[in-house]
Amino acid sequence: MDQDFIQKEKAYLQRVLGVLEDNVRAIEEKRATMADSMVAHRREIWENVGNVDEYEQAGEETAAELNSDRYVMLTQQADRLRRQSASPYFGKIDFGPNPKERINFYIGLGEVSDNAGHSYVIDWRAPVADLYYNNDLGEAQYVAPRGTIRGTIYNKYQYKIENGEMKYVIDTSTTILDEVLMQELSKNASPLMRNIAATIQKEQNKIIRHPFGENLLIQGVAGSGKTSIALHRIAYILYHCRSTIRAKEVMIITPNKAFTGYIGNVLPELGEEMVPQYSMEDLAAAELRKICSFERRAEHLDALYNGKPMDGARVASMRVKADPAFAKDLESFAKNVDKLCFKPRDFMAGSYTCPKSTFESLYFKRFAHYPQQARMRKIVEYVQREMASFFHSKLSTQLALRVQEMVMSMYTRYDVLSLYRRFLSALNRRGKAVLLPDPDKPLPYEDVFGVLLMKYLVEGTQFNFSGIKHLVVDEMQDYTPTQYTYLNHLFSCPKTVLGDLQQIADPYLNIGELETIHQLMGGECDVIDLHTSYRSSYEISHFASRFSGGGITAIDRHDDPVELVGATSYEERLAHIRRALAHGKERGFDSTAIIARTIAEARALKKELADWHPQLLLDGETPYHGGVIITTAIAIKGFEFDQVILPNVSNELYHSAWDKNLLYISSTRALHSLSLFYEGEPSLWLQEVQYA
Repeated sequence: MDQDFIQKEKAYLQRVLGVLEDNVRAIEEKRATMADSMVAHRREIWENVGNVDEYEQAGEETAAELNSDRYVMLTQQADRLRRQSASPYFGKIDFGPNPKERINFYIGLGEVSDNAGHSYVIDWRAPVADLYYNNDLGEAQYVAPRGTIRGTIYNKYQYKIENGEMKYVIDTSTTILDEVLMQELSKNASPLMRNIAATIQKEQNKIIRHPFGENLLIQGVAGSGKTSIALHRIAYILYHCRSTIRAKEVMIITPNKAFTGYIGNVLPELGEEMVPQYSMEDLAAAELRKICSFERRAEHLDALYNGKPMDGARVASMRVKADPAFAKDLESFAKNVDKLCFKPRDFMAGSYTCPKSTFESLYFKRFAHYPQQARMRKIVEYVQREMASFFHSKLSTQLALRVQEMVMSMYTRYDVLSLYRRFLSALNRRGKAVLLPDPDKPLPYEDVFGVLLMKYLVEGTQFNFSGIKHLVVDEMQDYTPTQYTYLNHLFSCPKTVLGDLQQIADPYLNIGELETIHQLMGGECDVIDLHTSYRSSYEISHFASRFSGGGITAIDRHDDPVELVGATSYEERLAHIRRALAHGKERGFDSTAIIARTIAEARALKKELADWHPQLLLDGETPYHGGVIITTAIAIKGFEFDQVILPNVSNELYHSAWDKNLLYISSTRALHSLSLFYEGEPSLWLQEVQYA
């Protein structure tokens, strides 16, 4: 590339760095002034306690809190600018209606402007940046607030800037599989998920910029960037809808706490606050805390995969409880609980009368959209208001309590577990073979969300998610129709739902088909498929695609060949594992996952490989910090590692149809190196695989 051009680009970088430095300095001066003012204000409030009325005191306290919020905001802004100084921008397009009027648009993680309002870098979420991700050179257009802007892209560049120093600049006509992308994909894995703003591909950009307010369903192969795309979509929504939506009004349903920690760095890197996150078990634990204990998902899955045959009656019961009809039947039963619980009668207090027909109308019509117990509270409030109006006097506390007692006596409260057992008994009478949970034991996992849905429909919820304006549901394939039904009741907002049906972990409790999710979302959502895996090398993706029916499009990034090696003894297999670990150390890998078939196998391997100081990551709760870990396929779904080792893929351990899913999940965690070892015969799924 022309040296004059390079020098001009380096000079422009220095100008941008100077603007960033000036902006940080200006913010720090504001912070210092504000800090002094805040201290003085707090001192004044303290000294005047007792000398001002309560309203003035409250006003002063509110003003102090607002100043504190502004101080925190300035701190976050300064931190973002410092981070951006390491790499202020990553791309540029020359765009305009004609060659003389074209403008250079530099694109970065955030906007960079000086005090005069001159823009040096535009945010990657700005409308004009859409040209960078979606178009080659030539005629192009983008949609701006003032309408469609048409013109021509004359040049397109990509930059690699590290620690404020320009490593290289590339003149390119496309961002698909370009040099910058390949450089990024060749890096070692990180303990935290990285942002992908510099390498967003066309099909990913389409999802990120999908209109806010609409449901979106994403089916993507392993490594297609589904979760990262969803996080960038959240950042995009927050950027374009700042006046109508805040970070705390977006929520993510994640698989577990370990995954929550793994993705927690992306939004802050993109200049946004992290949004609230819950797992389904978090919701269940909070709601059922006073009702019952229950089997955790990790325990349930380990019981499925520990090699012992599952009781046939329980398997049949789980299949029924994972059917879409189960959730519909439960909703119907909960509606009829009204007649079981509510026995209205005429209410009289002196000359005031509220007839039975009024109670029926209130309960079954006016307040019918509330859970049963919430309805009764509304009816109590109604009667108390009507009596006060009738007697032209406020009810005394004693009388109000008496009214509440008399009205509530019309309602018989059945505990949630009893109602759920009644429901299951009714299904049994209809010929559906379902097992009733033992009231003296922890609730089996397959019953947890049925009880949770029953509680919501009958008693309501302790959560108030009415303010949530967008919900993201990750790992969509691992939720049952009952769980989706519960989420639909809990969140009435638009949703982005994503996952990979090839990564279903539970053979009995899952969503089954994409069409089922589509129907549960009301049938009104765009469905987008992602077929290209950007995580793994060509060799690994090609190998793993055999477990998914060939549905993965592999990128042309080559690395270690996949290694499948047999051993004649346990000791020989351990020696192969140690050799693979040594290879990873020699390659400079930062992360290696040894993915065992069961928790018991993982614990045994930790003892055998103690000299490598591996960390156990089994429950979805333990945070991941890099290095060598020993885990299971279920515990690390969504994560990625430089090297993956499967310590024993014998046919004895991997022979069922669902074991094929485990091999797919495990193999697709690897970026650069994949090794599989076995004793005796390899898994039948490996015997049929021709790998490169």
